Amino acid sequence: MKSSLKKFSIIILTNIIVFLGIFTILNKYVSSLDNVCDISNLLNKMNYFKRDLNVNSINIDKYDVENWNGKLLELNNDSFNEFCGEKRVEFGEDKNYTKRPIVILGGSYAYGHGLKKENTFPYLLSKYTQRPVYNFSVCGIEGLTSVKYLLDYISMGEEYKNKVSNPEYYIYVYMHDHINRFLNINFLYIYYENFFEVHNKIYKRLLRFPVIKLVCTYWQFNKLINKKSKSQVLDIEESSKFLKKIIIYINEELKKISPDSKFIILLYNSKNFELYNPVKIMFDTEIINSKIWDELEKENDIKVYRTKDITGFVFNKDYCLQRDIAPTHPNEKAWAILTPLFAEKLN
Repeated sequence: MKSSLKKFSIIILTNIIVFLGIFTILNKYVSSLDNVCDISNLLNKMNYFKRDLNVNSINIDKYDVENWNGKLLELNNDSFNEFCGEKRVEFGEDKNYTKRPIVILGGSYAYGHGLKKENTFPYLLSKYTQRPVYNFSVCGIEGLTSVKYLLDYISMGEEYKNKVSNPEYYIYVYMHDHINRFLNINFLYIYYENFFEVHNKIYKRLLRFPVIKLVCTYWQFNKLINKKSKSQVLDIEESSKFLKKIIIYINEELKKISPDSKFIILLYNSKNFELYNPVKIMFDTEIINSKIWDELEKENDIKVYRTKDITGFVFNKDYCLQRDIAPTHPNEKAWAILTPLFAEKLN
């Protein structure tokens, strides 16, 4: 009996030691990664493969990737964002405008991907509103990461802080793919405690371990994108609620910088989605048309404008870059039509 008990104890102890060893190695590995990109990308691929769906799949075979619009990107060695091109943060400073400035948040649309600086939304907005405009949009990101860049800019010193600490407007240019950038394990991992309820003390302590936090993130990620019904793969209702939570959080963070500034969301409506698969198009369109935008206006100090309501039509391929790896980006014609009409609503 004692011999059997001793063997059992050795087996249990061995398993505990092996488990702790593996756990320690994994924990150190995840901790060493830059925003857990490697593991999270693997998990994303596993998740999409399992459901025969890649939300972000792109059909690039029909595009000439090597010659895509690269000459217009104005790349240089001192680049704020090397993929998009030159540093584009400050507009209108040389005009001695006296009105309070505007701060722009968003991704490549607001940045002006593929366009010369004088054709971009921030440049034109500065021109038509007669205000300094500070643009913290960067290709491939979304509103919350833009806020991080804004905070980094403020932290550079009093000179920079004084420029952007009290704008008249914060304007977030939301385009169709931003929901997918929020529904990303990297993003969810970084902001886990901000968007998921963590009240239990034991739960909080466990989240200090990167491996456990990553597993919890993966679980939350699946809750957001999975519909229980087999007829629908993506849970639009849960994803919309999550997006609403993010927008409210962005607004709260901006209020900490400037309590009396107005937060505006500009929803960019576009027909040209042929680059992506049909499920993604359906999902992105449903999110753009979601009731959460009306709820945000009613329940929070946020103003939402839709480009289709401003122009009277939805932008199609005539208003997109013709030669581009992602030919949904607005061309100079789109901003030339939209910006003066939008500026009228601000002045």
